[in-house]
Amino acid sequence: KQWYQRRVRGLVLQLCSHAMTTAKVLKKKPTKLAAKKKQVLRYAITCAPKVADEDIMSFVSVESYLRERIKVNGKLNNLGKDVIIECNDKAVTVTANIPFSKRYLKYLLKMFLKKHGM
Repeated sequence: KQWYQRRVRGLVLQLCSHAMTTAKVLKKKPTKLAAKKKQVLRYAITCAPKVADEDIMSFVSVESYLRERIKVNGKLNNLGKDVIIECNDKAVTVTANIPFSKRYLKYLLKMFLKKHGM
């Protein structure tokens, strides 16, 4: 007889290879890892109403610049589900489920403004 284990919905089933009718259910051991709350960081990038009214800067270009330049785990274009960038009429919102510094975002915005001569 050959026995093998299989996980089904959190339970470990121990099955015999020649007789599928005999199954032994083992309880899953509780893990001792403390469930930590995920810290969601949300940054909003806005500008003065006068700048938005005169179309000096468009939020769509800021959003595309951030999508191209933000690094996650040292890699470009690696946003995935960890970093979400949204754009609307009045602001660009960056939401991060991983540790993400405000200083890095400020650095990228400064580079954007320098690139466009503002």
